Amino acid sequence: MTAPDRLSDSSLPQHVVGVVPAAGEGTRIAPLPGSKALLPIGTQALPGHEGPRVRVVSQHLLEALTAGGAEAAYWGLRDGAWDIPAYWGDGHRVGLPCAYLMVRHSYGVPFTIDQAYPFVKEAVVLLGFPDILFHPRDAFAVLRRELADRGADIVLGCMPVDDPTTVDVVDMDAEGTVRAIHVKPAATALRDAWCLAAWGPRFTHWLHERLAAIVDDPVRRAQVDAHERHLGHLFQAAMDEGLSVRAVSFPDGRFFDLGTPEALADAVPTGGLLNNSPTLSG
Repeated sequence: MTAPDRLSDSSLPQHVVGVVPAAGEGTRIAPLPGSKALLPIGTQALPGHEGPRVRVVSQHLLEALTAGGAEAAYWGLRDGAWDIPAYWGDGHRVGLPCAYLMVRHSYGVPFTIDQAYPFVKEAVVLLGFPDILFHPRDAFAVLRRELADRGADIVLGCMPVDDPTTVDVVDMDAEGTVRAIHVKPAATALRDAWCLAAWGPRFTHWLHERLAAIVDDPVRRAQVDAHERHLGHLFQAAMDEGLSVRAVSFPDGRFFDLGTPEALADAVPTGGLLNNSPTLSG
C-alpha cells in the first residue's frame, strides 16, 4: 500500500518505544575514530551556541522516533562503544529518554534487538538504524497507524532502491500484504526495500523465543547462520509461522545507509543532508 499524506494520532497506541541496534563493528567503513552512529553529516543551529554546530547521523533517527511517538529509545551496544552514551547521555537534547544495553551475544541485529526484551516486551516497537538517513520523517507514525488499523504483527516501511541486490526487498500486493522478503537477492525486478519497521508484542515474544532456543543450545549457537543473523530472514520466518506482516510503500521516499565510504561520500557533500532543512535525494 502507499502511505497516506496526513495522519491523526488520536487512536495510536500509547506505549511506544524505539529500539536502536548499534552493536556492529563498522567494518565496511573502518577504520573509524569512533562509532559510526556519531559520524558528522551536517551542521545545525543549537540554542545557546553561536554559529553552526555539528550534527551526527544518529540524530536523524532519534528525532524521527520522537516524531513517531516513542517514549524512550533503547540502544543495543557492543563493548567499547562508550562514545555513544557519552555523546547522547540521557537523550535530553532530542527530547527522547535514552537507555543503553550491553549486547551479550553479538551474532547479528536480531540478537541485539532481543537484548531489549525485558524492557519492550509489551510495547509497540519502532525499529530504525542509527547510520541510515531516510525520508519522509513521519514514516514511523505511518507505520504505527497501519499496525493499529490493520491489526498486523509487523509493518515494514519500504522505499525504492536502485540496487536491490544489497538490501532486503519486499514483495507485496497492492493492499500492502507482504508475500515474501528477499534478503540481498542475486537478481530481482523488485525495487521496494524495507529500512524501518514497527511491531507489536506478538513478534517481540516470537523473536525472543526463537533466539533463546539458539542461545541455550551450544550446537546451534556455534552454527548461527545467515537466516538467524539477518532480520529479514526472521520476518519471513515469522510470516511463515502465521504472523501478519504488512508493508507501507513510500514511493517518494529515499534512504541512505551510511555504513560504507561510498555512501557517505555520495550522500553528505552533494545534498547538504540534514542541515537544518534536509533534502534527501538519490
